[in-house]
Amino acid sequence: MVWIYSDFQSKQVKSCMNPMPHGKTLIALACALLMINVDYTAVNLALVQMAADLNSNLNTMQWALSAYVLAWAAVIILSGKLADKYGHYRFCLLGLAIFTLASCVAGLAQSTSLLIAGRALQGIAGGLFVPAMYVLIHQVFPENKRGLAVGVMSLGVGLGLAIGPMLGGLLLVFLGWRSIFFINLPIGVLTLGLLWQEKPKIMADSVIQPIHKTSASLLGVGLVVLFLVINNWQNWSQASVSYFGLLVVAAGCLGVFIRLQQRLTVPFLPIALFQNKAYAGCLLALLIEQYYFACVVVVSGIYLQKILTYPVLTTSLLYLPLTVLFGIIAVFGGVWIDRIGVRKPAFIGLLIMAAGCGLFALLPAQRHIAWIVLTFIVMGAGLGLAFSALNAGVVKLVRAEQVGIASSVFVMTALVGNSLGVAATVFMYEKLSQVKLFAMLNAVMSEFSQVQLQQLHQAIVNIGASRFQLDSFSAGTQQMLQRTIPNAMNSGLTYIMLTSGILCVLAAWSCLRLLRPTPPVL
Repeated sequence: MVWIYSDFQSKQVKSCMNPMPHGKTLIALACALLMINVDYTAVNLALVQMAADLNSNLNTMQWALSAYVLAWAAVIILSGKLADKYGHYRFCLLGLAIFTLASCVAGLAQSTSLLIAGRALQGIAGGLFVPAMYVLIHQVFPENKRGLAVGVMSLGVGLGLAIGPMLGGLLLVFLGWRSIFFINLPIGVLTLGLLWQEKPKIMADSVIQPIHKTSASLLGVGLVVLFLVINNWQNWSQASVSYFGLLVVAAGCLGVFIRLQQRLTVPFLPIALFQNKAYAGCLLALLIEQYYFACVVVVSGIYLQKILTYPVLTTSLLYLPLTVLFGIIAVFGGVWIDRIGVRKPAFIGLLIMAAGCGLFALLPAQRHIAWIVLTFIVMGAGLGLAFSALNAGVVKLVRAEQVGIASSVFVMTALVGNSLGVAATVFMYEKLSQVKLFAMLNAVMSEFSQVQLQQLHQAIVNIGASRFQLDSFSAGTQQMLQRTIPNAMNSGLTYIMLTSGILCVLAAWSCLRLLRPTPPVL
């Protein structure tokens, strides 16, 4: 840590902190990421209220989340190719305008169908402008400022994650769920205004390349179906044949797509991009980093609300050390990345993330709020450093003409990692916790009825703030189970975090192997 501190005290780093050109562009991009992260976290809180107001149910309302992710998957790669052809600045403006309009549609929705349509339109908009943002960073900032620029963008992510739960909770209480979408209007207008003022200064180096329609269709269908299967994993037990069939369709489409790319003179996804070991290393590390982030959100939510029974507001306040430090470290990490490159910051960030997993594994024994805060501080520092380093890799480790498609693949990898993290974490939590619980109750399991066994099952899978429903058991047995169930859940959560820590160590090792120091790619 002394070495890192001395780096920041050097004259070269201080020079990187001088005012940069295109400041309005950078503020606009940070505001755009702030907006979509506030929106995403707040909408998750509002599902119950939206379902009640629109006379719907939570299973149907979950499509307000799924439609958003599926729409991203449908357009993310194609948007990168189209932006190369028609201009990334135009796509950034177009995507932000559509996102702002879609927020109005969702906020004014009088039916579940219209709300889901508005969310899908938001997803399409995100798929249009987020990849284009990386290209703008590459175009308007010199190579020795791009790490800092990505760090400031990441600050928007951290602030969005920090204020999203609290702002969403306040808006839900005082103004209702529609205000969650309407809050995007002033942010969207401000972002568009700042970008529009920078129009004469932004280069418009479009690359005219043919777009293979069959490849685009195969990839789009394959990714949408794959995300549909991942995000609806909990329904496999009711319709396993149908979902297995969808998985086969996704694998078939993606398999044919890969074979087709090998035969094309100008492939839809350039093979040379994936032969870049440094970029491939960034993708692998990002997949694990996003898996880790999703794991932390799910696991910590279960621990704080289900085991410690903290209310939502307290939980959101406890997240502040993680999210705020994430944003701050991302900015200073960007400065450090401009000085020494991507490799060491990514490596150190991933190791700090692994250390956070170790601290979390000790939480059940500590159960003290100070230990929780310390754990989140370490996790936030690791995530901020790794996130800024890996994002900087997109604009530092690929050729200029590949930045557009490289950023699209990068964002897609983040979506896959996040979705896999949520699905795998919840699945492992349920299975590991139940196995541990039944092992702890092995001596008396034969005495339980089917109704009682079902209640034990629901005590694990019914993730929420309420205590366990155990009314079919005697008073003495209930007291014993109130102690035993949290211990079983703690065990499941501990194994999950230790697994994530091992993955982070493997990702850190891969960064050392693949992110070799190379001259800047201009």
